[in-house]
Amino acid sequence: KRYVPELAPAQDPERNTIPLETLDSKAVFNYGEDLDKLKHAEDYYAKFSSEIRPGKSKTNRSSNEYIEKLKKFNIAPEQVAKVVPDRIFSIAMHPTEHKMLASAGGKWGALGLWDINDKDSAENGVYLFNPHSRPINWQSWDMFNDRNLITTSYDGTCRILDIEKLESRLLYGDEDFIDSSYCTQHQQIDANTFLITKGKTGCVGVVDLRKGHTSTVTDYRLFDRISPKCLSVHPVQTNIICAANNKGGTYIFDIRQDGKGKGAKSASLMEPIAELMGHARSVSTALFNSTGSRVATLSWDDKLRVFDTTTMKGSMRSIKDVRHNNNTGRWLTPFKGHWHPVHEDIYFTGSMAQPRELEAWQITSSSI
Repeated sequence: KRYVPELAPAQDPERNTIPLETLDSKAVFNYGEDLDKLKHAEDYYAKFSSEIRPGKSKTNRSSNEYIEKLKKFNIAPEQVAKVVPDRIFSIAMHPTEHKMLASAGGKWGALGLWDINDKDSAENGVYLFNPHSRPINWQSWDMFNDRNLITTSYDGTCRILDIEKLESRLLYGDEDFIDSSYCTQHQQIDANTFLITKGKTGCVGVVDLRKGHTSTVTDYRLFDRISPKCLSVHPVQTNIICAANNKGGTYIFDIRQDGKGKGAKSASLMEPIAELMGHARSVSTALFNSTGSRVATLSWDDKLRVFDTTTMKGSMRSIKDVRHNNNTGRWLTPFKGHWHPVHEDIYFTGSMAQPRELEAWQITSSSI
C-alpha cells in the first residue's frame, strides 16, 4: 500500500495559471474592475476584521445536549446561497463568535465567502474571489491569525487570503513543482510552519513563512510515488502526523525520525510508527480529533472507521466501524469528514441519502 510501479507520466491538460505573486484586491476579487463593489467588499471585511471575537475552546453543553439540539435543525430556502459558480470541493467556518462566516472552494479555483445571517445587503453576504486555477481541495483559518484563510489547490499552490487587506499571498508556489504535480491538503504546525502534501512525489513538505514561498525547507517521503491524499497533525504532539493514500493505506509517522531530505529523490522512505488497518480502497479522510485520542477515516470501501490513538504502535485495528456509502461517483465531491472543534466525540460527514443531508455521529467507547 505504500508503493506503486513507475509508469509513464500522464499528459496534463493546458493550465490557465495564476501568477506566482501576491494578488491585490483588484486582482483577487471577482469583480475587481467594478470599483463600487470592490469598495463595498473592502469596507465589509475591514469592519468584520475589527469585530472578530475568538470562538470558545470549551462549552458547558454536553455532547448529548448538543446532539439533541442538532436533531431540531432544519434548512429553510433563505438559508441556502449560491456561493461559488461550480462544484464545491472544500468548506470552512470562521472561528469568530460575532458572525457565521462560511467559505467554499470551487472546482475551478473560485473561493466564496458567505455571511450566513446577512439578509439585507445587495450581495446577500456573498463575496467571490479567484485565488486559484484548479479545485480548492482544503482550507482552514490560520490558528494564530484569524484574518487569514489558508487554501490548498490542485493547481500546486497554497495561498493566504488576508480578509483585512483583501489580498492573496503565496504560502507555497514552486514554479518547477506546479509543472509536474499538485497539492491536496495542508496542515498548520505553528504560526510560521505548515505541512503540505506534494502529490505524486509521495512527499509531505515543510513550508516556513520566514524562509519564503518558493520551495519547501524539508521534505518527508511517506510513500513511493503515491499521493498522500489526506494529512492530519496531532493537536498535542505536533511531530506526529497521520497520512492516507488512494490505495487504502493509512499510517502514522513521527517526523523526528529519518526520511527527510530536499525533494523526493534525496529523502529516504520513512518508516511509520503505526498502520491503521482495514481499508481496501482510497481513503478520502483521516483526521485526529481535537484531543488526538481518536482518528476517524472515510474510504471508498464504504466504511467509516474510528481508531483509538491514545497509544500509536504497530498494526492497529479500528475500535468501531460502520457501513457508510462513500461512493460519490464522478459528479459529486468525495466526502471529507470533520470532527467538532470542541466536542471530541462528535464527527460530521456528508451523506448519499435522499434528500441530501449532513450526518452527525456521536462516537463513544462502545458505539457509533
